[in-house]
Amino acid sequence: MPEKSAIPEITFDFSEFGIISSYHDQEDYGLHTHNFIELVYVINGYGRHRHVDRSYPIIAGDFFVINTREAHGYEKTSRLRIANIIVAQEFLPPYLPLLRKIKGFAALFSLEPLFRDETSFCYKLHLPAESRARIEPMIDTLISELWKKPDGYQAACAGLLLQILAITGRAFSHKGSQPALADFSGKQEAVAQAIAFLESHSNNDISLNDVAVFTCMSGSRLSHVFKETTGTSLMDYLLRYRLDRARELLRAESRSVSDIAYTVGFHDPGYFSRAFKKHFGYSPRQTAD
Repeated sequence: MPEKSAIPEITFDFSEFGIISSYHDQEDYGLHTHNFIELVYVINGYGRHRHVDRSYPIIAGDFFVINTREAHGYEKTSRLRIANIIVAQEFLPPYLPLLRKIKGFAALFSLEPLFRDETSFCYKLHLPAESRARIEPMIDTLISELWKKPDGYQAACAGLLLQILAITGRAFSHKGSQPALADFSGKQEAVAQAIAFLESHSNNDISLNDVAVFTCMSGSRLSHVFKETTGTSLMDYLLRYRLDRARELLRAESRSVSDIAYTVGFHDPGYFSRAFKKHFGYSPRQTAD
């Protein structure tokens, strides 16, 4: 497995709008990470999707999520055509209270990616014909709106994205994916709940006890389960999430470093700057410039 520093990061500028989408004839492409959430829908052809140090077959009708900082790539592709829906990390949080009402959303968006290697990608979503017939025109319209930018295109695109997420979330929760929901229980469910709480309250003061109460576990048990499952502690996860959000805001908005630090949940701009430089290797001001 390559060293983390050897894996390139792809970045996009979301200063104009938080969604980018296009069709793409996907050739073999090495491991990379990115600063956004990527939704991938396979239109035709086939290949293998590489996730960290393993690869899995993908075919037409597959739909999957690549979250920020996930190393992935493509190999052994043949006439593989995909639709990419690229979403800025800060775009979805306002809609999460609504999206989490969809039974399969958390499993598709958080749990399947988190446990992809553990489950050998066997719970990827393969959309039935009915769902494909519904979302393909939506993707066409989304790409057209983003390309032509008619009046009010941002509202139209946000609505289309939410419809696509509703359809795919429902499809993941239907009968064919029930084993996945059953497998993502116990420890995995606690981790998913903890992550959802951390991300939706990331700009507030959060203690271990707050998260433990939300997941109905003791603090010590939750800490153990979270570290065992994700390889990092709860507070380290929260720190990285805040820093990633801050970097996106610094790139997208002309606000002071201190203002953005407070926005994402830091009370001490000096500590924020030190943590930012330690994590990314450069200062917040260098990002803003």
